Amino acid sequence: GRDALDVLRVGANLGVREYRGGGSGELALRGFGENSGMRLLILLDGMKVNAPDMGGIDWDQIALEELELVEVLRGGQTVLYGQHASGGVLRMERKRGGEDAQGGRIRLGSDGYWLGDYWQSGSLGSIGYRIGAQSKRSSGYRRASASGADSARVSFNGSLGAQMRMDARMRVGKSEAKYPGPLNYEEAMRTPRKATSEERQSSQRKELDHAIRFQGWQPWGEWEWSTGVRGSGQILHFDGTHADREHWGVHNGPRAKVGGAERFILSGVLLDVDWLELETFTDEAREYRLS
Repeated sequence: GRDALDVLRVGANLGVREYRGGGSGELALRGFGENSGMRLLILLDGMKVNAPDMGGIDWDQIALEELELVEVLRGGQTVLYGQHASGGVLRMERKRGGEDAQGGRIRLGSDGYWLGDYWQSGSLGSIGYRIGAQSKRSSGYRRASASGADSARVSFNGSLGAQMRMDARMRVGKSEAKYPGPLNYEEAMRTPRKATSEERQSSQRKELDHAIRFQGWQPWGEWEWSTGVRGSGQILHFDGTHADREHWGVHNGPRAKVGGAERFILSGVLLDVDWLELETFTDEAREYRLS
């Protein structure tokens, strides 16, 4: 079956650069070339998902079956959306809870790749909910390139009166990966599955995303306010060098639309701040820090 990247590649005509068997990657728009993913702002339920360190996005975490809206805004959008939007904006909205339903997906691929995902939605009185969990594994094309990830997510939504709606979402996850090391041209042609790192290169990562959004409708138009926090901690090992990487991001974006469907004024304020800290050591005990 198709996934979110397939729809964006074929349906939206976006360039896709995939990594590690297609699970992660970046999108390209308007021919920006290398690091083009940093010039396309990607919003999921109003929250930015672009990595602050130019890393790719794990698209396996965005199930096509759970998306309700996919919209591509082409051309520069920095006035309305700030950084990353010089090439355009990709807006995705996941389905809300409320309807009693459940489902899942299983994907199998080469090199030991498998993915399992389950979700369930329902309501608790006037509050709709949606919960889900995912697990995936891959042994990798090359030796010493295995990877895996597990995550859980929950969302709540409901009306706050006749003219206001609230959505709250949270996701936690962990992942790990091994890196086989570089190959020269002769090695890549003769033994493409060879590993040069002897399993000395790996990473472990934990992450948290939480967001809440309010939307309202008035005789003069409509308004929206979204805020959230996302963070991750990662431990890296590379041939005798060890590093601790920590990232925290805060999003706060009130926006108002005044007018009708054909003529309107859209205004807002976007506060989007990322903290990225990296400490490197020469020993696994973290006693000797590299300058």
